[in-house]
Amino acid sequence: MTLNTYTKVEHLLVSPRVGPRDWVDELLADRGRTRHVAFTMPTFGPAPLALETTDLVLTCLRRVGVVFVERTGMAMTECPITAPPAVKSIDMVWHARLGNHPAHIWLRELLREVAASTEGVALAKVRDATQGSVAP
Repeated sequence: MTLNTYTKVEHLLVSPRVGPRDWVDELLADRGRTRHVAFTMPTFGPAPLALETTDLVLTCLRRVGVVFVERTGMAMTECPITAPPAVKSIDMVWHARLGNHPAHIWLRELLREVAASTEGVALAKVRDATQGSVAP
């Protein structure tokens, strides 16, 4: 997907923050561009349903995109902008009593491994204009 196409389509934003802006919008503004966020939701859980029933595009980490593609058959494409390192970071917070618990240590290490292998992607349904169908 080109940057021109990316800025012309309508977007789904997943953000617990109030307001239709995130790091993507900041990077686009640095380039003198904007995007239209048509819908915002606070969690990724219902995002596949919104994507399946609309032409919205979701920008997310690759790991999230892969799960959505595997479960729904949506198409995934490279995002025309690259997430800054701060966006790729994940902060973990836990109660002090769990700090040395073996299962909790295992889970934190697993989360670190998964987070280390993520990259930004844009998800979109790809319509075949000649067939009128949605390509996987």
